[in-house]
Amino acid sequence: MRNILRGFSLATVVGIALAGSIGNAAAQSRSRPAPRNNPPAPHNNPPAPHYNPPPQYNPPPQPSYTPPRDRGAPRYTPPSGGSGGSGGGGRAAGDAPPGGVVNITPGSITAADRFNKSAESYSYKYPNGVYTRIIYTQYPGWIDPYYSNGLGYYPFYSNAYTYGDTSWSPYYYYGCAPRYISNTGIYVAQPTSGFLALKSVNSAANNYYLVKSVALAMNPMQAQAARDIEDCWLTDNLAPLAAHTNRNDRIAVYLDGKYRYSIAPGDYLDLTHDAQRTLKTLSYHLDMVATPARGVIVLQGEHIYVDHKNVKHTVIVSYALRQQGRNYIISEVGVSTAKAPGTTAN
Repeated sequence: MRNILRGFSLATVVGIALAGSIGNAAAQSRSRPAPRNNPPAPHNNPPAPHYNPPPQYNPPPQPSYTPPRDRGAPRYTPPSGGSGGSGGGGRAAGDAPPGGVVNITPGSITAADRFNKSAESYSYKYPNGVYTRIIYTQYPGWIDPYYSNGLGYYPFYSNAYTYGDTSWSPYYYYGCAPRYISNTGIYVAQPTSGFLALKSVNSAANNYYLVKSVALAMNPMQAQAARDIEDCWLTDNLAPLAAHTNRNDRIAVYLDGKYRYSIAPGDYLDLTHDAQRTLKTLSYHLDMVATPARGVIVLQGEHIYVDHKNVKHTVIVSYALRQQGRNYIISEVGVSTAKAPGTTAN
């Protein structure tokens, strides 16, 4: 009996121990996951970083501007070789203008034309490619006697003469616009022609001014050029004057027959536009007084006007024009006081 109990106890103990080890192994196998033969592929598209869009762009306000007075002018006649004019000055008051009619209106036909006349372009482009400014420059108080709002189209006026820094304006003798301009944008090299400084031209001009009987007969194209310059001042319309400029040329400026400098045609038109704002033309007439070279004519006449103070003035104006194709282009301009021109400036 004792041997049976001993054997049972030993068998029991061994059985219990074996069962425990098997249970532990099963428990461990349950707690440890089986290895996976195909691990997941790494994520090829990581999440994009957080994007902060820039703040909304607010464009700056457009500068205010007042269009030049020639915008919306009913019409002007471009230069052409058609009929119109006869001898003795060649321009009767009732002559029909030669050539077609070009309408200058605020409305536009093409997108390019709209842009050329918009504030975004900051300039106005004439049919011949010459640009003028359509926004003002704000000046300090010294310019108020001429422009009560202190605004001018030409951006380089000066209130005093300083040697080497400023020069006389083309309208120095008019007395109704700033008399000095900065040397910025002008060219002081001597012109290759200098027709308004020639003694023969000044002699003819003196005779014209004193006698008024030496005016030469003009052909229709020459008469058209003279008529267009007159119309610019009589109607306050820059377009006829602009039609006789070339964007690739410079205009030589003379005062009392003495060369001062040359200037771009767009700047000359801006200066002319500012002068027209402060005067009222009473009379403007040009005659041809000389033909100093082949294809070159010199026009001269009187400009009678009242200034911004309602004071009447008279100045002598001169133009040298060179023929280019079927048009005459201004190459030189001159202004003298109401005395025999060609004298030395003081």
